[in-house]
Amino acid sequence: MQFLTTARLNYELMNEATILASIKCMRTPGQTVLSEILSSDRPAEMTDLVHDMAHGTYTRINIHSPGPLSLQYSAQATPTHSLIAGASLTSPHPSTLPAELLPFIYPSRYCQSDRLREVAEEIAGNELSAFAKVSRIVDWIHQHISYAPGTTSEQDSATDILEKRSGVCRDFSHLAIALVRALSIPARYLTAYAAQLEPQDFHACFEAYLGEQWCLFDPTHLAPLNGIVRIASGHDASDTALASLYGDIVGSEVQVCCTSQSPLSPITQDELRQSKTAFVLG
Repeated sequence: MQFLTTARLNYELMNEATILASIKCMRTPGQTVLSEILSSDRPAEMTDLVHDMAHGTYTRINIHSPGPLSLQYSAQATPTHSLIAGASLTSPHPSTLPAELLPFIYPSRYCQSDRLREVAEEIAGNELSAFAKVSRIVDWIHQHISYAPGTTSEQDSATDILEKRSGVCRDFSHLAIALVRALSIPARYLTAYAAQLEPQDFHACFEAYLGEQWCLFDPTHLAPLNGIVRIASGHDASDTALASLYGDIVGSEVQVCCTSQSPLSPITQDELRQSKTAFVLG
């Protein structure tokens, strides 16, 4: 299905500054970007920095004079997905895990999995399959963590969220990743545009490596999984910051929109839980 994504980021510069932006739709074998344009309302030097297929595209934007700045992005993208039975999905033991996946079982800045092993084991209970363990963690977070904008900051980590019992999509995903990694299952953070998310904003989910593929989960249950358009993925939000600011610059406004170009029949986290089905985003 084809989606139209747009974003507007407004700033005020007191002097020259640099922005490292990660708002472009990711290009993967399963997600085609048909067209895209990133523009500025004033002169700016823009350079795309592509790390690899696992992280996405970063754009370095250099602005050499003070004043207001508005960045506008629009794209047409067609992500694909598949549904697979969850009962059969396992996760490789660390002794056989491919080298490229090892970083995703390690603790990271916002996901201190080494401090949450006992909590993760208690939540997973007697579940035997990796898919069932991840599903139990997603369910537990949805039931025990309140979605409450304004209760956390960009400094809060998984352990902070576990204590506060509230947060936003970023926090839900960080906690889920930490708990999943504590069970030696690879997990990674995902930023995205999300159709039918209300109110419209950038969104964060996570993926767990099950059955030799990355399976998508959304502990917030706020957006249909088949309405997700990838932006970037990484160990946690420190790898996928939407905009990192350097210099005398402050943000003033963010506007985001993602719409499907044909009627979208939502595939929700609730439906997947009930049918014990895994969702794989292309």
